[in-house]
Amino acid sequence: MSDNKELKERLEQSERQRTRIQKLLARWPQEEEPFLWSMVDIMTLLLIFFILLYSTANNRVSAQATKLSQVEQNTSRMQSTPEREMRHEVDQLLATDQAFSVRWDQAQPVFVLGEPITFEVGRAELIPDFKSSLGDLADFIARHPGYQVVVAGHTDDVPILTARFPSNWELSTERAVSVIKFLCMHGVAPERLSAQGYAEYFPLQDNNSEQNRQANRRVEITLVKEDSHNSGLY
Repeated sequence: MSDNKELKERLEQSERQRTRIQKLLARWPQEEEPFLWSMVDIMTLLLIFFILLYSTANNRVSAQATKLSQVEQNTSRMQSTPEREMRHEVDQLLATDQAFSVRWDQAQPVFVLGEPITFEVGRAELIPDFKSSLGDLADFIARHPGYQVVVAGHTDDVPILTARFPSNWELSTERAVSVIKFLCMHGVAPERLSAQGYAEYFPLQDNNSEQNRQANRRVEITLVKEDSHNSGLY
């Protein structure tokens, strides 16, 4: 823009000089006219030269402005992609309910339900106090029918041996099924849901402390885009 301003000032200066020479030409003796007319021609050529520079600068600025506008439009389109919209909605959900956490597997949200707020140790019935928060999550999932829902149960590495749960496989799977039944009762279509039980074989932390074991006892709800689901990712 400074170059553009400088060219404009030079154009105005050249025009003023050419006008002064024309006035002088009218007053000078006849024999000086060829010289003065030559000066007028030179000034006219300079004026034309500066006009061309001015026009080129304007075109360059216009092209840059057009390119900047295109970049802004492309950025706007990128910001409105389904992935960004989903991240924004998940952030809003977490802002109103912090009973669970979320991590992202590429573009897929994974809601993590820790055992202390979902199940008592060694049991597969949902804790009543957690049902309100899980209801909020069910409403959120029901509003996004374009996603399949994979519910996976996980345990720590401490063996369990009861009449109901001969191993951690049964415990992790039944916990996933308990969550699925709740989601179905709160508006999520059953055909969107699948249950998986991983026992202790996909821990978040090493099972070397009670705190880490507690973190590993969880249920994860992953929302999978239907096209990804059909391509065999799950």
